[in-house]
Amino acid sequence: MAKIFSESHLRCITITSFIVACMAKFWIGSVFIFNVYSLALKHTFNYTQGDVDMMAALQHFGFHFAFPAGIVQDMFGPTITSSIGLILTSTGYLLLWSSTKSIEFYTSKPGLLKLYFFMIGLGVSFTYMAALTTTISNFTSKHRVQALAILESFMGVGAFAFSLLYAVVFTNGHIYDEQNQNWSDFIMMLTIGSSLANCCCVAFLRIVPQSDDSDGDKEIETADENDLKDNFNETRDDSESTELFHHEDAERSNKPPIYSVSQKKGNRQ
Repeated sequence: MAKIFSESHLRCITITSFIVACMAKFWIGSVFIFNVYSLALKHTFNYTQGDVDMMAALQHFGFHFAFPAGIVQDMFGPTITSSIGLILTSTGYLLLWSSTKSIEFYTSKPGLLKLYFFMIGLGVSFTYMAALTTTISNFTSKHRVQALAILESFMGVGAFAFSLLYAVVFTNGHIYDEQNQNWSDFIMMLTIGSSLANCCCVAFLRIVPQSDDSDGDKEIETADENDLKDNFNETRDDSESTELFHHEDAERSNKPPIYSVSQKKGNRQ
């Protein structure tokens, strides 16, 4: 049996989902600030510049490799998609934070950190897809573009805010000795914040039922189809009558000459 929702309840779901999606986008912006702490990471583990560049590339590759996230979103909805994003992102950030506590172990193993960054990027793609497609589904064409513009703005604001926060709070004045910057606590902050944002997505991100609108669309489509059928029937009737008229003219023109002569003789008599 289909559930019946009041208009105010549907509006509440739409607004709540939109606020949660904006919060998720804000934390997604942290993916684009790798360069802020990349020097601290490089000098902490004595990695080469090629290793650091590959970490950034794999993180962005995981983020833009959104095909699995799209399939999950289409099949299971935002709750399952956000749950997968929560697991992947939180695990990746926790493993990355743990590397700062075992520097000697990870110094010779840059491949592990590359895997962690890829896991973070892939997890963020699930959160991104859940927030984006839910917002598209919940807003009509009249307000959809404005909603998406606000949503994307939060991602840019998040990247700027985290960059500024790291420069003000976590560098601790160590501008030229980056290995002494407190980037470990910065990663922990990203772990906690992204986990809370994903938990909110799991709990509150919902697609608003569109039963009434879809019924109206069906009625409109049915009316249009009926009009098309009526026009087609009228056109077909006109074409049939035209064909019959031409057929009668053809029969008259095809009468043999003998019939015409005999008919004139009968008239004379």
